Amino acid sequence: MNERITIRQVALALNIDPNAFILIEELEAVLLTQDDIYEFMTKAIGLDCKQNIDRKEISYILSDMRRDKMREYKLSLSEFVGWFKVDPVGALTHLLVEKIGEIHMRRIEEYQVTPEQIYERHANNKEMYLFGLLHLM
Repeated sequence: MNERITIRQVALALNIDPNAFILIEELEAVLLTQDDIYEFMTKAIGLDCKQNIDRKEISYILSDMRRDKMREYKLSLSEFVGWFKVDPVGALTHLLVEKIGEIHMRRIEEYQVTPEQIYERHANNKEMYLFGLLHLM
């Protein structure tokens, strides 16, 4: 029987503080499948199950996997805009490989940013998260 590994279990195995909300949100945004979790854990602790991995190394692995997912999840502008109109959180999460919450949506409204502007800024600044992109507006 294959048991599902949860993000909580990953965090526990890597001694990630439960209050490290940003890091845990990154784990949730990038590690969407059991294959993702397996790949991450293999990179993080290796097949030899090394005990010590620092937060910087975890972030590096997550950034690398996020970059790979962004390459994999290509959306055209029209696909993104259409999806954004129906499900803005889903569209942004998919495009940016980032956990999108209410605060993100409020900022988009405050900045009066269009989905086209977000897409365009993202195309030119792939590494940036949404808040960084909004500051470019």
